[in-house]
Amino acid sequence: IWEYKKADQSRSSDVSATQHSFTILPIIKADGTLGEQLYVVLQEPGGRFPQKGHVKLDNLIVRAASTHIMTKSLMLDWFKECVAHPFSPTVSCTPGKEINDSDSDSNDSAHIFRPMLEYHWKKAGYIYSVIPNFKTPVQICFPPGIDSTTCHTSSCAEDSFIPCPHCNRSYCFGCYFIKYHKC
Repeated sequence: IWEYKKADQSRSSDVSATQHSFTILPIIKADGTLGEQLYVVLQEPGGRFPQKGHVKLDNLIVRAASTHIMTKSLMLDWFKECVAHPFSPTVSCTPGKEINDSDSDSNDSAHIFRPMLEYHWKKAGYIYSVIPNFKTPVQICFPPGIDSTTCHTSSCAEDSFIPCPHCNRSYCFGCYFIKYHKC
């Protein structure tokens, strides 16, 4: 269980103690939806997680390594866990035809991001549909004046940090990320 406490600024003579390197591999489908799992590689001392203090989620595959850079074995693990996983939909690609996704509504990605994610497939020439104008993630997640509102959680009086892309309610950092807001 995570407990949220306001962080105090501190100083460290060791820059590596305040910075972390990681790699994130999302699956982005042709219709702009995200895959069911997110794969993250964290650079950890000795390539191992501490015994305690990390959370496990069904839709998040996290691996510790001595470097955050993908290796052949990590790439094979990503393919096995996220691409060729039994719940992954079948994706077929034939030159000159669109990619067909058999199960595009089965994931949690917010509809507001779909045109932006679909745009990359169109730009690469894999799909031919017209992509509507879209807002960038910064425009969606950090609109002007977001910090002038109060967190939507009834027991919280903190300033808002981010609007939820699903329900459009604004939350502070702790309520959204640490307490893991989910609509």
